[in-house]
Amino acid sequence: MTRTAWPLVFGTLLTLSSAVGTTRIEPSAEVTGGCDAPTSGPLGPGSPGSGSPGPGSAGPGSAGPGTDRPRAPTVIWADPDIGDTGVDPALKELRIEFDSDMDTGSFSVCGGGPTYPGKGQPKWLDPRTLLIPISVEPGQTYTLSINCPSARNVRSVQGRPLEPYPIWFTTRVADAPAAAELSAEQRAGVLDALRKHIDGSYSHRSTRSLDWDQLHARLRDRAGRARSCAVLARVIARELSALRDVHVTVRAAGGTLKTHVPERIANVDRAVVQSLLTDFACDGTIVTGLYRGVPYLLIPSWSGSAEEHQRALRFIDAHGDAPGMIVDMRMNSGGDERLAQAVAARFTVRPTVYARSRVRSPDAPEGWTGPFDRAVEPDPAHRAKLHGKCVVLMGPQCMSSTESFLRMMRHAGGAKLVGEASYGSSGNPKPFDLGCGITVMLPTWVDSDIDGAPIEGRGVMPDIVVPWTPRKDDPDPVLERAAELLVGPRGKGPPREGQGRE
Repeated sequence: MTRTAWPLVFGTLLTLSSAVGTTRIEPSAEVTGGCDAPTSGPLGPGSPGSGSPGPGSAGPGSAGPGTDRPRAPTVIWADPDIGDTGVDPALKELRIEFDSDMDTGSFSVCGGGPTYPGKGQPKWLDPRTLLIPISVEPGQTYTLSINCPSARNVRSVQGRPLEPYPIWFTTRVADAPAAAELSAEQRAGVLDALRKHIDGSYSHRSTRSLDWDQLHARLRDRAGRARSCAVLARVIARELSALRDVHVTVRAAGGTLKTHVPERIANVDRAVVQSLLTDFACDGTIVTGLYRGVPYLLIPSWSGSAEEHQRALRFIDAHGDAPGMIVDMRMNSGGDERLAQAVAARFTVRPTVYARSRVRSPDAPEGWTGPFDRAVEPDPAHRAKLHGKCVVLMGPQCMSSTESFLRMMRHAGGAKLVGEASYGSSGNPKPFDLGCGITVMLPTWVDSDIDGAPIEGRGVMPDIVVPWTPRKDDPDPVLERAAELLVGPRGKGPPREGQGRE
């Protein structure tokens, strides 16, 4: 059984794919983060409709923690690219450049319908440049993607596929003049502002092992090709991938560019979880059910509507007299910490500090303020009947506000944390205006546990480590261990007082 990467958001497309000389057109799967999400697949950048394209995947370095695989290739230049406007309708080809040598015997270009600009067979100009013939009309918007969930044949010579790279652009209307190109002075002003904010406000600057002068020199060199603000934003996003910081993003042209998409492998298979639960229900994104008679609650994100999370709170309230509860965070990569506090409050009996943070402040005498305590308060309208009777499932997909929730539940909820270490990334990112319609989001705090140990690069350790080693007779060992703590091993009665509280 393989691990599952969750979730991937991508739209329905048609796929033009060539592998070992074979060309085919096929429908790709529509993948969402809701109740119908698939049980496996890569964790990649968003689709054109998601508003969160990724200019690169893992960035420089290896494929991810604990692996010596070659890293995935990334796009370093595309023309036209994500969000470009005023594109010349006479343009006849789309040019894609990669950061490493690619397998020139295969490709995958995904798209379909009237918004797909492709015309003819893509071809490799050289091992790092793919040319896609196109035919476009004035004043129209076009979309396509290099690779997509069902076709990933754009890959490095080592066999690592490019994470799906969506592109959308709009051509200028007939007879409209070409937009004025950025001047060298304009580009320099944006890059000067970026350096100022990184130096003065980026909270993880001192912990990143980078040659900052070299990074900014490379930015200036590659920005020389940027003819517009949108192109300059993409150059910045690609170069900031060197920070390997999921909280650093760039906003421009109505969208958000991720600078780093880590390869996080979740220690869970949702199809298996669904098969193991009785009274399974999925309302929106919240999953509930019973496992061996124990109430089970899965919250996949701290984003979404308040009503969605009210459903989680109602489930907790409805099972206050249960022997315990399993709260599954293994798919949750963060969001609004206030939503996490509202859930943790249902397990909290007294105000409890769960974290401390220092905030980067260029105007402060030493450049920092704090440390400041962060605390969770009990919900005065609901008695915490499950305090000390909850097991929280966790793993490498957990990050940011979810890592805060893990600490809330440990320190305030009396819960046991079971699974594998969390990812280790928290930043409280704030926007910084660079001019030219470009905004960079930079982490501004250093988040620590109550003992002062930083979360960044370290994560939260579980109380009980359970490796992800599913077997036919134990398809979800993390979930099973949680149930053992609450109701005892299979075939035996509930644990004696103190048993299972490791």
